[in-house]
Amino acid sequence: MFKTPIYNTPFTTQAADAKFGNINGDELVISGAEDRSWLSTARALVGPRMGEGDELYIRIMKCTYNDGMWSNYTASPKSFNSILESACNYSNFRNSLVIVRLAHRDGNRRAMELIAEHGEDAMKLRDQNWAKLEVITTFFEKNFPVVCFINPIEKMTMFFVDDVNYKKMHYLQICMLTAMPWYFNPAVGDTVSDDEMALMYSLRESTPTKYMEALKKIADAMDFEAEYILNALNGFESSYERRQIDLIKNDIDNYINRINDLYNQIQRIDVELRQKNALLFGMEDAMHKKNGIPELSAFFNAHKGVLVVDGVGSSRVSYHVKTYLNISDEDELTQRVNDMNGVFYRLAPEIYDKNILQKVFRKIFLDGDVKVRICAGYWIDSNGTFNADSYHNFNGDEATYVPNTHIQEYGCLGEYRNICMEYASRFDFTSVVGQSIASAGVINWSEGPTSQGFLRNIMGRGVDERPCFEFPNGTLMKFSELYEYVKTQE
Repeated sequence: MFKTPIYNTPFTTQAADAKFGNINGDELVISGAEDRSWLSTARALVGPRMGEGDELYIRIMKCTYNDGMWSNYTASPKSFNSILESACNYSNFRNSLVIVRLAHRDGNRRAMELIAEHGEDAMKLRDQNWAKLEVITTFFEKNFPVVCFINPIEKMTMFFVDDVNYKKMHYLQICMLTAMPWYFNPAVGDTVSDDEMALMYSLRESTPTKYMEALKKIADAMDFEAEYILNALNGFESSYERRQIDLIKNDIDNYINRINDLYNQIQRIDVELRQKNALLFGMEDAMHKKNGIPELSAFFNAHKGVLVVDGVGSSRVSYHVKTYLNISDEDELTQRVNDMNGVFYRLAPEIYDKNILQKVFRKIFLDGDVKVRICAGYWIDSNGTFNADSYHNFNGDEATYVPNTHIQEYGCLGEYRNICMEYASRFDFTSVVGQSIASAGVINWSEGPTSQGFLRNIMGRGVDERPCFEFPNGTLMKFSELYEYVKTQE
């Protein structure tokens, strides 16, 4: 049972929202921290089992019970039902999974006892289809009190939980499928895959690492990111060709009219007509899809670990690149690492030992033991233009990457600008995106402001320190953590 709030997962992205538009829900908020693990788990486990037209909304609410309500309780289902209605207004929900958090610590245990004893009879006054799932209470009784009611006709589940914290709310998700038997019923042969079982077991862990790994594995198997990219970019590449084709067809009509009006010039007009028809044929042929997928979409899908689509407009696509720092400028970097009075060491925190710092810098810039994650934003326009996206906010899936200051703060692409603009003018968008991948990892170390800004960012000087240093086994560290790691190796 891990206590870390979970917000960004493979099932809360724009692609996941597009795939699972029928599954939505409230964020869990405890002490100001937000958590979207319930939505992620539901989309991973319940989503594939839902049919066309099915919907699910996850409602997380604080119960408005107070001591006065319980003290005035009389032992009749009608009286108890009025308390439930005033507390959570449960009869207004359909197609929902509702988690009711009891609000007052001193009265919680008494409230749970009353709900367990009288809740089913009270709820049946509203709808005879309500029933209590004793198996849920039994499963969690050694950990914390839980009472669960279900209504199969309305496809509604209600959990009552007291003394709520993140560990309990994460662990409670392990019974999600059991609590919705209209989507999962082992009695009729329904089974759980190995990947789904791994996701449920991960909710018992003390850290969220295995939970995030299990979500990613299920998401990769569904591959809804590729579907989202294909749908988002559909038609973007062909917009220029379509406009050109319309213009050419209009020219053809004009030529035919001229032939009728100017018979003495028919041979010359006929030659032009043949040329235009040949151009029209070539453009229409170029629009044919390779393996059913446009070339640009195929390129994004082939590099979806590196390229991320941020937005698609009528004529513009904005995206960002996640890659590694290019350390090919070995002579320049060697000189800077060896100069212990130079800018590399002046920008580091004063409490750091220079000898240890030099070993850290060698690992990063010379030996290649540690890679630096780096990112940059761009946009391309179907009119044949391209530029860096200097206003991109790198706080989403790229939170473990450091923005390329050369590009993001100064909008400078160096020699790559001319190369990319040349490709863009020929509407070769795939080559433009390919060159932008290369440019994202390049820092001009001889240019003071950009290189010093980048050094400050990777060391967390004046900005949030990011875990952007990647070891060969995939471990990520912040600069301060890397320094301590190298220090311990002494």
